[in-house]
Amino acid sequence: MPIQRALKTNGVKAAHIAANAVGSSELDLTANYDFTGTVTGAGNFQKVSSVTSDATGIGMIEIDLPTTTDFAALHLHLLGLRCESGVDQYWALQLRQDSNDTYLTGSNEYTNLHNLTYNNNSSQGTASSGTVVGNNYVLLKGGFAGDGSDETEMSNAIIEIYKNADSTRATRGFFRFGIEKRHTDEWHYISTGSFVTDSTVVVDRVKIFLHGGANFTHRGYALYKLTV
Repeated sequence: MPIQRALKTNGVKAAHIAANAVGSSELDLTANYDFTGTVTGAGNFQKVSSVTSDATGIGMIEIDLPTTTDFAALHLHLLGLRCESGVDQYWALQLRQDSNDTYLTGSNEYTNLHNLTYNNNSSQGTASSGTVVGNNYVLLKGGFAGDGSDETEMSNAIIEIYKNADSTRATRGFFRFGIEKRHTDEWHYISTGSFVTDSTVVVDRVKIFLHGGANFTHRGYALYKLTV
């Protein structure tokens, strides 16, 4: 059998490759590879799902969450969020109960803390901070979306979610937003906060939306799980 045909049919076995003979210069590092074993040295983050295309005129993002027990936390990265309304809005989220596919919307279901700081060309300080209770959604008040009046009024965010797969514990999380708003002064907002549910149920989905109901655009998202 010709060598070319043998290689195409049988491939090259690991035993026939000299130690350290294959490195980054021999591999296409931009390609997608399917591994059947365990990959070590890549860290403890595993991608669960992602969307890399832009979306406009949407009212919500719904993302399924894993409910297995092989991870310690979930990290959701949101890119290029921008409000399309002419009225100031804040980002919000709700969590869905796994057992009945219903979002947790009780009047006192969520409690969250927030802190929003800012700086511009001439000043800096705290825009708002405090505790938010009594809503049927997590008001990410630190996650100021603006009024969509400027194309550069963009937000990027990381939301961490813990204990969503444990029916004996409340689901809790932390959020961090970076908001850029360029007008006469270049405003930069940094917001942080936390939240916890009143219910102790398995949560299998998160919904991101604007608290005033406006449509928005985004440039994609990625969900990762931190394995244990």
